[in-house]
Amino acid sequence: MKGHIILVFGFIFIFIIGCGSEENDVNTAPKINVFQAEKTNVNVNEQISLIVLAEDAENDKLTYSYELSGGTIILDDNRATWIAPSIPGEYEVIVRVSDGKLMAQSSIKITVSAVEQPTKKIELKVQWFGQACFLITSTDKIRILTDPFGSGLGYTVPSVEADIVTVSHSHSDHNNVSAAKGSPQIIRTIGQHSVNGINIIGIESDHDDAGGSKRGKNIIFVWDMDGLRFAHLGDLGTTLTDDQLKSMGKVDILFIPVGGYYTIDANQATKVIEQLSPKIVFPMHYQTDVTNLPISGVDDFLKGKDNVEKINGNIITINVLPEKTKIIVLNYK
Repeated sequence: MKGHIILVFGFIFIFIIGCGSEENDVNTAPKINVFQAEKTNVNVNEQISLIVLAEDAENDKLTYSYELSGGTIILDDNRATWIAPSIPGEYEVIVRVSDGKLMAQSSIKITVSAVEQPTKKIELKVQWFGQACFLITSTDKIRILTDPFGSGLGYTVPSVEADIVTVSHSHSDHNNVSAAKGSPQIIRTIGQHSVNGINIIGIESDHDDAGGSKRGKNIIFVWDMDGLRFAHLGDLGTTLTDDQLKSMGKVDILFIPVGGYYTIDANQATKVIEQLSPKIVFPMHYQTDVTNLPISGVDDFLKGKDNVEKINGNIITINVLPEKTKIIVLNYK
């Protein structure tokens, strides 16, 4: 009897110990109380804080990991900084909290928008003095003087302040750099040039239709200013080659000779405009009431063309580009 009592107590003891051991092995998953972003609508590349508040019933040490559909993350224990991607869209951020045995997870969605850039108001001024000479003044007051002429043409020789002077060739009606006051940078060669933050490309061309054998070489100047691309063709003697077009790129504002004889004529100028498809065209190097050159007037070039504006003065301010090609004819006075 005594032996049976001991055996019963033994089973009870084992049962109690076993139950206690099984109870101690029970583990609950961590609980995520809060998972939130500093804000859920951000701009591209913006940084925001992510906050996670979690607890564990057994007070186990918790570890945090993240899964992203975009962007990058910088971790600092239960805090994280999310850096939005550079592409707009909706992105998901998932956090996983683990106690080493079990895990809990939560997610949030964040909308990323493009940054709206403030539109810079353009106040570009173009002034014509005659022949191929223009003064182009950017919104930031950078001044480019093109092909200044000397005396003898009939036009009043300009005398203006300039930061940059371009010279397409060495003839006297295009190379009077003394017309520019101040200390301008003179550009008269082909290749890349950079002045006052403006990149200017000089592109070789011919002054005639015989490879330059009649009148020599000419330089086309192309530059970017006010977010627009300009091209001054100087005394271009033929239509543009594929290589020249490739070097010039997309042109917004074009200064083009139209008078013929020394340069391309009205028909060739029309073809060049078709080659470039600029938004604004300023005709130049044509016969006026003060010149005696054997060249045609501007009306030959304007025949059959629409979207033409004649200005009663030698200066115009440009704020926006037209939808289709517009020809602007300035007076030299």
